[in-house]
Amino acid sequence: MKEKSKEPKIFLYEKDIILWEKPLKPGYFKSGINYNAQTNLLESLGMDTLNKSLLGYSVQATAAKYLARVIRLGKNIYRNPSSKVEGTPKDLILFGGNIVIYLSGKIPGTTLEGFDLESIGDIWIAKTPTDILRSNDGLYNLIFGDETTEEGKVKRIKAILNGHEQIKRDRESARFKREHESWRSGKNQERERVFGTFGRG
Repeated sequence: MKEKSKEPKIFLYEKDIILWEKPLKPGYFKSGINYNAQTNLLESLGMDTLNKSLLGYSVQATAAKYLARVIRLGKNIYRNPSSKVEGTPKDLILFGGNIVIYLSGKIPGTTLEGFDLESIGDIWIAKTPTDILRSNDGLYNLIFGDETTEEGKVKRIKAILNGHEQIKRDRESARFKREHESWRSGKNQERERVFGTFGRG
């Protein structure tokens, strides 16, 4: 497993925001899981798009944008169906979409100049409402912040790539932990079966 990077990271995905309640597709039924969080859409703010090339990178992103009333997941992730969601609701601008980052230049393994896919990531993040985030430049501001120079924007892109790598590492670690726990559970069951058999007289 790769060593944790100490480089700056920007995360455009916040896992403590749940999806808003949607009608179930035919044939599906609601499970008994109730998250201690809530997302209510208040207003659609349209779709933002970004297509930007700078210093060896090409960045493409799209995101639907909403004004939403959000209660983030807290320490208690689940709640009883009869209990209310805990937490203070906040009206935030919610971005939902994706970002694709290419390296531009010579394509590895070829003599061609072009674009090599570096990373694809989800955008799922909520921010305090501001005029700039509400505007058509909202997604641009989300990705590049207040940076005005090419160098500053490239630093932001590199930090987003570092964030993508961290998310991948965290997911790999969680998957490994699940598989290890499953293996341990299976070993324990096998041990109980064997020794339980020997113990019967």
